[in-house]
Parts: sequence; C-alpha cells; structure tokens
Amino acid sequence: MPLLHLFEAPERIVAGWGVISRLGEEAKTVGKNLLLLCSSRTAESEWMKGIVGQLEREGLTVSVEVCDAGEPTVDAVEKLLRRAENLDADVVIGIGGGSVLDTAKAVAGLKFPDRRPVIDYFYGQPIERRGVPWIAVPTTSGTGSEATPNSVLSDGDKLKQSIRGDRSWIAARIILDPELTVSCPPNVTAWSGMDALTQAIESYTSAKANALTEPYSLKAAVLIAGSLETACREPGHRQARTDMAYGSLLAGIALANARLGIVHGVAHSIGLHFHVPHGLVCGTLLPWAIDFNQDVAGDKYAALARAIGAGSSARDLADWVRGLNRRLNIPSSIREFGVNKEDVPRIVEESMPSGSLKANPKPVSREELAGFLEAQLGQM
Repeated sequence: MPLLHLFEAPERIVAGWGVISRLGEEAKTVGKNLLLLCSSRTAESEWMKGIVGQLEREGLTVSVEVCDAGEPTVDAVEKLLRRAENLDADVVIGIGGGSVLDTAKAVAGLKFPDRRPVIDYFYGQPIERRGVPWIAVPTTSGTGSEATPNSVLSDGDKLKQSIRGDRSWIAARIILDPELTVSCPPNVTAWSGMDALTQAIESYTSAKANALTEPYSLKAAVLIAGSLETACREPGHRQARTDMAYGSLLAGIALANARLGIVHGVAHSIGLHFHVPHGLVCGTLLPWAIDFNQDVAGDKYAALARAIGAGSSARDLADWVRGLNRRLNIPSSIREFGVNKEDVPRIVEESMPSGSLKANPKPVSREELAGFLEAQLGQM
C-alpha cells in the first residue's frame, strides 16, 4: 500500500498590517448571526465598539461574550455553547490569544443539534456532526490555534488535553493582522513566541513530518528565531511583529498536519498542576528535548541550526535555545516551577496518551519519559 499523506490548511487567510478592517467583509461570506468571543479587557475597549460597528454596517447581527480569564475550561465552553445555541449563532468569531481562539473553536465545532455535554467529548466521545464555522483573529503570535483542528481545554485541575475535530474545526477565515499584537506585553510575547518556536521545531522533527509539512516548519522557525527578541524589546517594531505573526501561523499549519513531540506531550500536565503559562513551559523544555532526541533527529536539528544561523549541529541548536531562554528570562529547569521528583509519576501517567508524545521522533517509554523529566530536576 503506498504511503499516504493528508495535508489540510485554512480555507482563506487575509494577512497584513491593518487587515482587521476587512473583518466585516469577510464575516458576511460565512454567516449572518455572529457570536463574538473576546477577553473582558477587549470587550470593554473603544476598539471593540469599532469592530462591532464594522460588522453591523455589513448587515450582521453581533453578540459579544467574554471568555473566562485564563486558559479555557470545559465548563466555560459549555456555558458559551449554550449562549450560542440560544442566539442561534451561525458563525463564531474569536478575537484574542490562544485561549480565546481555542474557546471559539470548541464552541463553533460543538454547536450542532442533539449534542452531548462538552465534558463527554473532552473524555473521548466521538464528535458525530459538524458544527458552525468560526473566524479567527489572533492578537498574539504563539499557539497557531487558528490553523489547527484541536482545542486545548482543562477539566478544572483534573486534566488538560485536546478535543480534536475534523478539518471543519480549522478556522473558515483567518484575519492575521500583526498590528493587533503590538499591545502584547513583553513577557507574553516571549512566552507565546517560545510556544510558536517549539511548534516549528517539533513539527519539523516529528515522526509524522514529510515533504509537505517541512517547508512550513522550517520557514516558521526562521521567521520566529529572527524576530522574537526584537518583538520583545521593541513592541512596535513592524517587521518583527509581522514575522512573528506569519511564523506562528506557518507553525500552526505544520503542526496540524505533522503533530508535535515530547515538549507538547508533557507541557499540558505541568502547566495545569503548577499554574505555569504554556509557552513558558515549552521554552524551558525545548533544549532538553533537543538533547533527548538528537541521536535520531540530529540531522534535522543541524539543518534548523544552519537555517537560523545558530551553528551546524543539534548541540549548537540546543545551546542557542538555552541562550535565548536566558535573554528572555525563561527558566532552565522545570524545578523552577515547583516540580519535584515525586511529581514525575503523575506527569508521566497524564502525558503518555498524548498524540504529541506519540509523534516524537524517538519512541518514548514511561521509563524514558520519567528520565527526561528527572534529568532537569538537578539542573538550576
């Protein structure tokens, strides 16, 4: 049987500085009755009033709802999904960072007749039908959620994992406006940027990477590596913000098709139980993952190092990431998040089912995963 590769990408991307002005024009091609999700800060801004006015001038009905603070939960999605059902929304718009986009995606993807409670899908119930389309307007450069068919949620403090839909869960329209990321604080820019860089590197070296996905991953790594520090240091730097936005999107497209690796396999558990931002965990784990995988993915790490001007070997790439982490004030070890040796078995148990872990370039047993985590606990 011939080797089969499936490649799925967003239907339509509108990208460029200031393209938020095109939101109304694009939205009316998708639906008429809109549920718009955003943070409380965005909802109260004059800017959002302008967005709502733009949509209404296109003849659209708009209802604005605020997403709960922090990372999205099953309960929050259930609440907003009921709101979407009461409004009979035929399209959902998410304006915000990865948490807002994941919420909007789940609300849209699960809005279909006779659905079951969201928690059932979170714990493995197959998604029987297609929901309604959604539109992504990212305001950070990090998760690439606009280009992926999965939504990362948590069930309180119990478990954090993805609900994965079909390709209809990828945003029907993406309004990629780098100008919207200018107000992102330096620490959030750094953490979300390290998430994007990790996604670029992990999707490039993934066991499922192929000739269709690798150009996206490689270009994403080059764009992010060349712009992240400038975006943190000079928030209004137009080229840096543009490169970060484009790099994040490209990494999202790549990971949607190639999956990720050991960093994302364990990051959700650590982030959930130790209340650490996802991108901060990713940045900390990334150089350790390069060390762990270099015996099977050394050639690819070397290619990445050369592409971003970081040297010519896996070791050079790991050292470059560690240097970047120091400059961005990202910890060198998960011990700095409060992780101790007695926490390792729980992290391992929660991480082993992860699809990201299964795509790691080197197969990972429970014992090897425990060793990967324990290796960091003596490092400060």
